[in-house]
Amino acid sequence: DEADVSSETFVKTFPGGKVALIMGDCRGCRSFYYTEERPYQSVPQWEQLQAALKPGGEFEAVETLLVVHSSPLVFLGTTCSSACSCLSKDKMGYGLHPTEQSEYLDLLFDW
Repeated sequence: DEADVSSETFVKTFPGGKVALIMGDCRGCRSFYYTEERPYQSVPQWEQLQAALKPGGEFEAVETLLVVHSSPLVFLGTTCSSACSCLSKDKMGYGLHPTEQSEYLDLLFDW
């Protein structure tokens, strides 16, 4: 059987519209649907996130947004990281795309 691979982010607004969830995949895009344009997350994920987070988008009335990823979006600086190395075992790749990660954080903060 082939794996069911999707280049989309899971975006869900819960009943009542005040709480929403984003589940992003920043690993699959490095293998299954990689593009040079958006190496950290896929182009379809970016389009979906921008649509949900823009004024008038799906998350306009949301008050609490939970953002979950398959690996860290950002990680502690080297001093903190060395003090808690057990937390950094699954950080591979988090620092490879700083421009795109910064754009993603800006998108979330602007929301």
